[in-house]
Amino acid sequence: MLFSKTFGRLGSIIGSRPLTFFIASLVVFVLSIVFLLILPPKVRLSFDNGYTTPDAPSIRELQTQVDFFGNRGKPWYMALFAEPRDQEKGSMIESNEFDEFKVFYRNIKKNIVIRTEGERNITYMDYCANTCELNDQVFKTVALAWFGMQWPETSIFMYKSNIGKYFFLREMKGNDLVRSRLSALYFLSFINGSQAADDLRTYEAKVAE
Repeated sequence: MLFSKTFGRLGSIIGSRPLTFFIASLVVFVLSIVFLLILPPKVRLSFDNGYTTPDAPSIRELQTQVDFFGNRGKPWYMALFAEPRDQEKGSMIESNEFDEFKVFYRNIKKNIVIRTEGERNITYMDYCANTCELNDQVFKTVALAWFGMQWPETSIFMYKSNIGKYFFLREMKGNDLVRSRLSALYFLSFINGSQAADDLRTYEAKVAE
């Protein structure tokens, strides 16, 4: 076969000069590393570029939010995740676990100081505007779900609530949500200037601490 003969000749050539080819391979490897250090590739992982497919539900949902809130700038999105204290038996749909997560989220939302402007503290609340109560839907749903919740959409009296993006690592019984070992709450704002972009990057770093 053509390929077997070609690769056979190539193997013979490399075998006759192993040191030469080893040094050449090493030089190419070192040059590649140096090139990557000098000119690192720019990788952007975001909802609108490089992270999800163009038809992903998260893309459509984010665009809906942008349109709903008036398309006032580039959307900035951050998520906070929590697990139950008891990893074996605990669940984030238990009221004590979720209430603790809610209090922690609200503390981060209101009390982390991004910077000081004169005598005034700048916080996330200065940037969230109409999106400050983004998670109120799930807060109300969990508080009123005395007989349990369904996933992804749950009904309470005549009220329907989509909780699909809030509970993960689920255990289900039919459509009933029995247990969730991971929950998320979200932050959303719209960047309309360099100061806002800098402040929200600072906020992300402080939350990560």
